[in-house]
Amino acid sequence: MSKFAERLSFLIDDSDKKIAEIAIDLGIAQQMLYSYKSGKTTAQLSHFILLADYFKCSIDYLVGRTGLDAEAGEKDMALRKCPPFSERLKDVFKFYETSESRICKMVQISRSRFHSWLSGKNEASLHNLIKLADYFGCTLDFLVGRES
Repeated sequence: MSKFAERLSFLIDDSDKKIAEIAIDLGIAQQMLYSYKSGKTTAQLSHFILLADYFKCSIDYLVGRTGLDAEAGEKDMALRKCPPFSERLKDVFKFYETSESRICKMVQISRSRFHSWLSGKNEASLHNLIKLADYFGCTLDFLVGRES
């Protein structure tokens, strides 16, 4: 079972709500949540954001990159509405003063895939989000615009 499936399962069980209730609250198909919880499927970016907002945790916690910050209580992770990933990605590479070609080369992502993210045609997979966050030395939440 993936760390994401383990954490999601814990958060769902800890919420004392049924999956059907959570699915309705989030506007996600119940079967999709079961699939995430069992580890059969990994969520798409927009669902990671919805789940992290719903459970008031970071995306990094949700996918197993960090533990809960006991002192800060994971801060107040309902931080801010995320811009579209295509816009945020442009802001991030300007912030880090790097170029598209350098990112693609260093992170080993094809230019066509990168441009599909920039154009908003596709969402980045968790694997590629982690590669980008590692390259920039930032959290997934910063990368998607949940924290500044």
